[in-house]
Amino acid sequence: MHFDQEELLILACNASPYGLGAMLSHHMQDGSVRLIAFASCTLALAERNYSQLHKKALSIIFGVKRFQQYLYGQQFIIHSDYKPLMYIFDEAKAVPFMTSARIQGWALTLSTYTYTI
Repeated sequence: MHFDQEELLILACNASPYGLGAMLSHHMQDGSVRLIAFASCTLALAERNYSQLHKKALSIIFGVKRFQQYLYGQQFIIHSDYKPLMYIFDEAKAVPFMTSARIQGWALTLSTYTYTI
C-alpha cells in the first residue's frame, strides 16, 4: 500500500540471533493492517553477542532509522514481542537509571519521535 498521512502507522520490529527485521504498515479504519514496507539486515559479529534485550532494542532503532522519512512528525505505534522494552522505552516515563549507556543513547534517539510502544 502507498503511504497515507491520514492513517495510523505501525512499526513492528523483531530480532533473531543473526538478524533484525522491521515492518511498517497502516492500521486502516476497517481494522485491517496494510503493509507499506519492510526491511531486514544481518547482525555484525559484535552485535551477535548482545543480550536479548539489546538485540530487541536494536531492532526498534533499526526500524525507526530505516523508516525515518515516514515516521518523523507522525504519531505511530511500535510493536515488539519483548515486554521489558515497554518499560524502558515508554515515552511517558524517564529512562531507568540503571540501564546501560547504549540503551540510554537509543532512548534519546527515540525521544525525538511521537510514539507509543
